[in-house]
Amino acid sequence: MLRDPIISSRDKLLIVILIALIFGGMSFCYSFFGFFSPHAKTIGRLDVFGSLTPQEIGGHFAFGFVAGLAFRKLRMAVLCGLMALAVDADHVLNVAGFEIHGRMSHSIPFIIIASVLVGIITTLILNYLMRGNDKSFTRRANWPNKGANSVNDWGSHLSPDILVLHTFSRFLIITASAAISHIAYDTFVDAHANFPLVVPFVYTDFYIPQIYGLPIEGAAILLVCLWYRAVQGNMHASRISVF
Repeated sequence: MLRDPIISSRDKLLIVILIALIFGGMSFCYSFFGFFSPHAKTIGRLDVFGSLTPQEIGGHFAFGFVAGLAFRKLRMAVLCGLMALAVDADHVLNVAGFEIHGRMSHSIPFIIIASVLVGIITTLILNYLMRGNDKSFTRRANWPNKGANSVNDWGSHLSPDILVLHTFSRFLIITASAAISHIAYDTFVDAHANFPLVVPFVYTDFYIPQIYGLPIEGAAILLVCLWYRAVQGNMHASRISVF
């Protein structure tokens, strides 16, 4: 049985790092909406460096990592943890000395926009890698074979369109769950957690009681579980393991 990988392990690791950096860049870019807030001059700078403790960094990563574990892949769990950390890239402008409305990426519109964009970007990366390795779709054993346990064992029955759709949905969900888990941790450790949840439409900060920290984390985990369950319900899709 031939097992030519569509994407090598090295490329998968590089993609994980690249996606986390791209997501952090999105968070940073979204923070520029803070300049348009009517409350910017009254908020001032955040004590970002004071909050960069091992507990803060480890906590955000851990909440994201736990949510990502529902993917049943260590690589995806690590990516989810890194992305949960990357949300705080929206504090960079505050660190640079600008007195703007902070936490712009801690919002529902950002989660939606970033999730779609990350999904699109990863499908573009996948398309690029597949074009450079077309033999992966021609030199396969027949997929119903009992010994087949991954996309690498499939034959011509595997459509690139299925891979693209699966990849898009996977990274859309992991991005959303990472952002949600970040908000969950902020709420869990802060009795006065406030977030601009509907920026840039409304710049008002909304208070989330600390008691909702773990339920929000549960929502992030549930989101991944529902996606995984939906994929598992389709035998054809459940065996896709490109990333």
